[in-house]
Amino acid sequence: MFERTSQDFLLRQIQRFALGVLQALGVKVEDGEEDELDDEEAEALLGFPVDVVADMHLDGLLAFLARDGRPDPPRLLLTGMMLAKRAVAAEEQGQDAAALRVRALSVTVRAIEADPSLLTPRVSEVLATLARPSAPAPMQ
Repeated sequence: MFERTSQDFLLRQIQRFALGVLQALGVKVEDGEEDELDDEEAEALLGFPVDVVADMHLDGLLAFLARDGRPDPPRLLLTGMMLAKRAVAAEEQGQDAAALRVRALSVTVRAIEADPSLLTPRVSEVLATLARPSAPAPMQ
């Protein structure tokens, strides 16, 4: 009984992770609606709060996201997409998010380098947004 329950739980977790990656890629899932992945869902899938990595240096961030010393493309992509979302939100509030943009761009590109199949139209759109020069933050 216990073994069956733990297998079911593991399969549900794998399915949630796969759906989260698909949503981050912009793939329509289930009912055909393309929903944005919220922070809480991403954190559940990644296993850590996005705030933990938002201020990390790139080398430390890449090491943190690696599995067995090798890049983990789905985790890299999901983290990059969440960092991109935060960078855009910060800029919309008039904050300087240049460092966050660079981190999001770098992590997302590393994911694509490790697994080119992750480059979808949605990911390309996010990369283009990140690559554009950001507007300078207003003077306070």
